[in-house]
Amino acid sequence: MKNYKNNNQKGFALYLIVIMMSVLLAAVLGLSNIIIGGVNLAIIVRDSGNAFYAADSGVEKALYLIANNPDYCENFSGQIGDSEYNGSYDVKITCETEKTTIISTGSYGDARKRIEVYFPVND
Repeated sequence: MKNYKNNNQKGFALYLIVIMMSVLLAAVLGLSNIIIGGVNLAIIVRDSGNAFYAADSGVEKALYLIANNPDYCENFSGQIGDSEYNGSYDVKITCETEKTTIISTGSYGDARKRIEVYFPVND
């Protein structure tokens, strides 16, 4: 009796490895896309928080200036921190007969935050 080998399965292992590697590559690329998106979101949140703190610093400085001179009604801007922290604020003060308005816009990176404060004027 003759012994016949089944030659139909030549290269099947290579085909299976290529398919498995393709599936693994797709999974890794999908996961890396999710991780990069999370990192970018964390950077946006960080910059937004720092912009808010810069705007808050502008409001605090305006309140300090008004507390020391009730007639103070000038716009100003400033930088916060050193060269690594490039935060800044721009403050606009509007003095009316009944109320004073402070609008401070803080910037950090690409983020901008704005704080508005109103308070009545005491005679």
